[in-house]
Amino acid sequence: MHTKVVRRLVHTSAIVSILFVFVSCGTNNPSRSHSAGYGSAFVFMTDYMSAAVGVFRPDSASVDVLPLASVHTDVALRSYGGLVYVLERFGKDAITVVDPAVPTAPRANYSTGNGSNPQDIIVADAKKAYVLRLNTSNVLIINPQTGDSLGTINLAPYADPADGRPEMAAGVLENGTLYVLLQLLDTASNPWLWPPTGFGKVAAIDTRTNAVTNVFTLTVKNPVAMAVHNGTLFVAGGPYDDVSTTGIDRIPLPAGTPTRLVDGVSLGGRPTALEVCDQNNSAWVLVQKTWPTATVYRVSLTSGVTADSLAEPATPAAIAVGMDSVLLVSDRSMSVPGLFVYNAITGEKRRGPIATALPPDAIVFVKD
Repeated sequence: MHTKVVRRLVHTSAIVSILFVFVSCGTNNPSRSHSAGYGSAFVFMTDYMSAAVGVFRPDSASVDVLPLASVHTDVALRSYGGLVYVLERFGKDAITVVDPAVPTAPRANYSTGNGSNPQDIIVADAKKAYVLRLNTSNVLIINPQTGDSLGTINLAPYADPADGRPEMAAGVLENGTLYVLLQLLDTASNPWLWPPTGFGKVAAIDTRTNAVTNVFTLTVKNPVAMAVHNGTLFVAGGPYDDVSTTGIDRIPLPAGTPTRLVDGVSLGGRPTALEVCDQNNSAWVLVQKTWPTATVYRVSLTSGVTADSLAEPATPAAIAVGMDSVLLVSDRSMSVPGLFVYNAITGEKRRGPIATALPPDAIVFVKD
């Protein structure tokens, strides 16, 4: 995430019962089973005052809202090993572990530390995971089943001097190395807008020793998303006010030099999400333009050429690529929120919009 506004600073009183969603929206069908397996998608929905988590199967006609007791309004979703991790961010600082087969009975719920604001969790195996926390300088190592701490990794040496924190935003695990995205924002001088203090960085951590082995300096500022494809790390992001430092970088792993794949001028805005499509060596990229409009483009991961774009929706907020060449796109339209299903290879629209209880804000497919 890139500014304090986008991170949705909300009062904890905005946490509400899912019962409110049942009564006011009526998209849940209590007679249906909520069980979901590999290939299903979990969808976080919010209007910033209320929130819900639902299950969507790409061949279904509706989103099943899960009857959870309460859902925070600032949430990210991740999936590893067939489980879904619900990261409750600013003001809640917790992670809930959900078994898609029984999503109404969470396996675990644990704190990531008061005020820590968790942004990502990267699960190495059943007993070891890394939690990236925006408001600290340490990567938290935990047992993902229980939340028990296994130690920390200090990233303070790579922080900006403005606030002494590196602003960890995202991570990816590749061949035993954890790559952590560092935004390097000034969170101290302005309580609402967090400008980047310089170019973003990526810290490489050996998961066998938990030692930092390399730090890459990017050509983009305020990086927000990353993915690995064919031995190359791709990083997307950029500030609001400087197109020259906006775009997608590529880093040949394990120790190449970051170079620009495509810039913000070519994309027509700031890339805020990146989903790789392995079948055609490309990525679907969500590009923010003048708020709230955005566009989803397909970008070649070899040439950087923007091949085409999706005609709708006009206000996408999240994208996800799943099995059977499914590209799922959310539409945050406050009047008619919903999901669109596309062919991830061709970009052909399959279905949509499929109505959601609230504007969909995050999507994750259940992954083995």
